[in-house]
Amino acid sequence: MVLRSLPLLIGLAACLPQRPVVRLNEPTHLTVLWLADESATAPAALTPLLQQHVEPLLTERGLVPHLLPSESLAPLAAQTASARRLSLLHTASPHTPVLLIESQVRFFSQLNGRYRYRVVTRITLEGDQAPDDRLQEEFENAALLEFDHERELEALRTVAPRIAERVAVLLDQFFASHAAEATVGSAAPSTPEVIYFVLLDRFANGDPTNDLDVDRNDPHAWHGGDIKGLAAHLDELQALGVTTLWLSPILASRREPFFGHGAFHGYWVSDFATLNPQFGTPEEFRAFKTELDRRGMRLLLDTVLNHVGYGAALLEQHPEYFHNQGRINDWNDPHELTEHDVHGLPDLAQEREPVYEFLRSQSFAWFDFFHPSGFRLDAVKHVPDTFWRRFTHDMRVHAGANFVLLGEIFEGDPAKLAAAQQAGGFSHVLDFPLHYAMKDAFCDAAPVGRLGATLFADRAYPDPNRLVTFLDNHDLPRIRSACHDDISHVQEALTFLLATRGVPALNYGTEVGLTGVTDPENRGDMRFPEPDEPASLALTTTLRHFLAARRAHTALAAGATRLVQAGPNSLVWLRISEAEAALVAINHERAPITVALPALAELTGTDVATQTSTPLQSLTVAPNTVRIVTFVADTQPALAYMARLLSPVPGARLVHFSVQPQNLPKGELYLTGLGTELGNWQPPQASGPLRPEAETLITTLNLPVGGLYEYKLLIKNHTEITYESRPNRYLFVPPGEGELVVTLAWNTTDSEPS
Repeated sequence: MVLRSLPLLIGLAACLPQRPVVRLNEPTHLTVLWLADESATAPAALTPLLQQHVEPLLTERGLVPHLLPSESLAPLAAQTASARRLSLLHTASPHTPVLLIESQVRFFSQLNGRYRYRVVTRITLEGDQAPDDRLQEEFENAALLEFDHERELEALRTVAPRIAERVAVLLDQFFASHAAEATVGSAAPSTPEVIYFVLLDRFANGDPTNDLDVDRNDPHAWHGGDIKGLAAHLDELQALGVTTLWLSPILASRREPFFGHGAFHGYWVSDFATLNPQFGTPEEFRAFKTELDRRGMRLLLDTVLNHVGYGAALLEQHPEYFHNQGRINDWNDPHELTEHDVHGLPDLAQEREPVYEFLRSQSFAWFDFFHPSGFRLDAVKHVPDTFWRRFTHDMRVHAGANFVLLGEIFEGDPAKLAAAQQAGGFSHVLDFPLHYAMKDAFCDAAPVGRLGATLFADRAYPDPNRLVTFLDNHDLPRIRSACHDDISHVQEALTFLLATRGVPALNYGTEVGLTGVTDPENRGDMRFPEPDEPASLALTTTLRHFLAARRAHTALAAGATRLVQAGPNSLVWLRISEAEAALVAINHERAPITVALPALAELTGTDVATQTSTPLQSLTVAPNTVRIVTFVADTQPALAYMARLLSPVPGARLVHFSVQPQNLPKGELYLTGLGTELGNWQPPQASGPLRPEAETLITTLNLPVGGLYEYKLLIKNHTEITYESRPNRYLFVPPGEGELVVTLAWNTTDSEPS
């Protein structure tokens, strides 16, 4: 194989964006060697680490690794120059590209009882026309070890996953240069299919010997949950379909309640450098992470950087680290949001360099200890964007480009959420806009148009599949309580969640129907199901079934979303990937609806719920149902239809809004709603004023085909703004020729568009 010449690149992987995985069309052999100069002794081949961490990356890309026989390793290890080693590799395996990984490990310092090592690694990829086709990178990782006897090899083991991530980036850069022999596929998502949040104290008590002041009869007290208890239930969680565990804060925190609120949640951190001993020892946490790795599961750690707990020692040790400006009184004041105390919690002054260095070093240290897949970042709105931009950049440099940085931004406006994600540099954000829409539609009988309008607002995000979707969490009413104890509504909401773009996150105990509206009831103890509990059985079965479907179908896991049909209380959309598609329909009408997509009429799909074959010529959806049908588009009309839907410019239609002037309040008339064309509900950016024409007030907008808008009329009279008192209106822009006409009257029911 001859590859085009590539320039020498050193030290770029830390700042490269995530790239698509490059899969070769034909199996290609690659000679691979990982050498480690562990100390003053001769270098050693790291074959076990190579096979564990690097070989899966090669297989995924269609590369067949060729490992040198043991008799060939001695002369390579005897060399100290990379160029000489590469020459010998090409001699041993002519006409084959080579991958050489060289690591040097050196003891650096002892820090807080742990031993810090520097691991410097150089990765070189060369084609068979060496040295003309060469890609090379050198970088450094830090490893923190607990025990003196672990030494260099253990340091290498701890950083091996990060080295493998850099190898993956270089492989894709290198082989993408030969387009005739490679195909570019979708990148593996940074976060697997489903996240499961665990409030550690409330999950399971695996070690009563570490209990301290535990009182399970007091809902505000500590209840004894720990890492051993969680570890004992990994089989159940994995059987459910969980692939990533998100743990509540595990650092030492305030123990006593504060003004009647319990401290068991862990968000009142008292010591950034120490694990909470009630959750387990460092060795137990290490064993837990090793077990997750063995199972192929990932770990997210909840990280609190906005504040410390009431009475934390840091307040006396470094009073200059804090703003000390009192509580937040005006939650709309940007200054108070970021520099005053949230609920009285001492607010860190992240803009001060010593504070930044302190928070960064502690975050680096915990990454080096655990090697999690990411951090969930608490209270983002209360920390300046300037801090987040710097912190997220530095974490990616230290932890790798694919490190998940999940921001908790309490924001229901998609445009504002997207702006905050970009401003802070977060890889993922919690999808509060869709949370509110799901709760309204499935629990409170709001029109399903609210769901469709929220999905259409995905235009604001660089990648909607990096939104983390959820029905509830530890700060909100549990979904069963929010849905007024109606299990069928919860099942419908869960089905929608798992058929929708993004990364679904489940709150612990959703699968068994835990209830609760406010703290501490919504943070109750995990209850493990009994076979004869109907609610638990129904919810667990729903989750297992649709999580399995999501894993089995790339269209459900990572497909693009395109709305194709909407009625007064129904919604139909497609999830489209390269290999397949899924049609998803919600019906909240009183009667069944029929989905007719002529371009797909020749196809037959599979109903995900029943696993039965279903012709797509005419699809019926029963009331109060979410129906999912997967299919492969293998006919020319269907392929052309999919291509049109996925086009960057799907087309637009002129929409003529005509409003009767009767009963209008005094002032100028505007349209406002969700979408940039309507000002994203911001009156200063609303569309208008409408102009008079032929005894009506009119405006014409050019709106994208497939768009679904939630909107209202409003009147501006100088500084006074008056909205219609009726429920929000909904408009779907279907394909078609000519102008779409919508006739409206203030505070009355819309006409059907024509």
